[in-house]
Amino acid sequence: MFAKSFRGLIFGVFGLAAALLPANHASAQNYTNADTVYSGWIAAYVVNSNSTGGSYFVNTLTNRSEAYLWGEAYMIWGAEDAYNKNHGTDRKQFVNSVVTHFISNNGTLWSWDTWDDDIAWSVIACVNGYLVTNNPSFISVATNNWNMTYNRGWDNSFDGGIWENMGVVPGGGKGGLSNWTMAIAACMIYQATGNQYYL
Repeated sequence: MFAKSFRGLIFGVFGLAAALLPANHASAQNYTNADTVYSGWIAAYVVNSNSTGGSYFVNTLTNRSEAYLWGEAYMIWGAEDAYNKNHGTDRKQFVNSVVTHFISNNGTLWSWDTWDDDIAWSVIACVNGYLVTNNPSFISVATNNWNMTYNRGWDNSFDGGIWENMGVVPGGGKGGLSNWTMAIAACMIYQATGNQYYL
């Protein structure tokens, strides 16, 4: 539970820091530094999979096992953000590779994970992957998992909202982690598909 609260705090701090940066903060030097950091991060934390032909992110420099669903989704966001900064073919191919492997490793339906925010983070990674690559399987997996999470997680308790952890309802609570991320994911699915159901 602490890890969930901690990661919500971290995202809030980074979001605040980004909002406070001056608009002209990004200079050519900063881009060079960002590219260097990105390349080093990929070299250190990515493994190429022989089984899927794709790539995946590992937990740490010493724990080379594949990162868990939500953790790897965060790291995939980093690769997608790097592509949005630099639309290089290599970065597009890399996004396709990591999202393809992510789906291969975790399956196309993530109902096995009881944490609804985990699934929302992962939906966002897949929608972003679709926006980068136009790979239709990515948006299909994203919408199916958003729908599954909404259908199992929404009820009228506390005037509505998505339960955070389906494994301990009602103790799992209805917090920002599950509801904000599901709202963000819905808006992104609408952006990608134009389907007004997600508005």
